[in-house]
Amino acid sequence: MRTDPNVPKHKGLSVLLIDMRSPGVEVRPLKQMTGESEFNELFFRDVRVPAANVLGKVNDGWNVAVSTLMYERGSYGARLHLLFKRNINRLIELSHKFQKNGHPAAQDPITRQKLAQCYAEIEIMRWNQLRAFSRITATGVPGPEGSIQKIFWSELNQRVQQIAQEIFGPYGQLLAGDKNAVDNGIWSYGYLRTRGNTIEAGTSEVQRNIIGHFVLGLPRSY
Repeated sequence: MRTDPNVPKHKGLSVLLIDMRSPGVEVRPLKQMTGESEFNELFFRDVRVPAANVLGKVNDGWNVAVSTLMYERGSYGARLHLLFKRNINRLIELSHKFQKNGHPAAQDPITRQKLAQCYAEIEIMRWNQLRAFSRITATGVPGPEGSIQKIFWSELNQRVQQIAQEIFGPYGQLLAGDKNAVDNGIWSYGYLRTRGNTIEAGTSEVQRNIIGHFVLGLPRSY
């Protein structure tokens, strides 16, 4: 919240920890394509919060928020790398079983190229994550590698899931519970869920602005 209206832009903000059960707090779930509601609208109506709930320093809320996001982006890719590696290995395995143009999809040159590209990019993701951890270990503070990694894994996951749908064809659209669903529908769910990857934890557009300004040193456009 803004605690000093007399200073510009990012200054004069403070972070307050709020009990979500407080009177006046309203959470409106946003229904996703997967049927879940991991994203929400949050409304405050005359909510009162004790001054003791300030996190960090008063009027230093922007730095608190940015630091929180930097740590999230800087470490989240470690878990995802293991998931992506498992997915690509399984997808390669299934590409030998599903047919494309009368032959196993694994024999299609375009499919093979796409699978190889994603496999290589998952290895790149692993090295980027190690670089991010090296920065944290050396300085105690995550760097802009987190924003690079956030764009990389979120858009990579969309590509992997897109290739899966190309390999499985209509079977890839079947949901959990259908006897013909691939791996009990995890691929249909994964494809739909990836749409949120480039929104959560900072949109791709926001991350590109961070990289452009803090990594490449490009001038601000605002």
